[in-house]
Amino acid sequence: MLLELNRVQEASTILEAVALVDQEARYQQLLAQLELKQQSAHTPEIQTLQARLDEQPDNLNLAYQLAIQFSQHEHHGEAFAPLWRILQQDKDFQEGAAKKPCWILLAAWAVVTR
Repeated sequence: MLLELNRVQEASTILEAVALVDQEARYQQLLAQLELKQQSAHTPEIQTLQARLDEQPDNLNLAYQLAIQFSQHEHHGEAFAPLWRILQQDKDFQEGAAKKPCWILLAAWAVVTR
């Protein structure tokens, strides 16, 4: 269910906790699905933006674009880091454009951790 919802990190944590004796065919199938999701996590767009940001680490526009791409592909943990960095450097970046997705991610995590 978590993999179908693209909640890859949570699925990974749960699968890591499965005891060796309980690792049957279904476990192997889920592990393969998880691996595919993790491999597809970084689309060509994300890879390009990441490479450009590595070359221009102070470019907040690139950081924002990367965060949005991560968020659109349900990689919320990876989306949060560049958003947080943007807000630390410029609280009013693009008239507050980074604030809304950052607060949405924080609110979603609060719901999940309850």
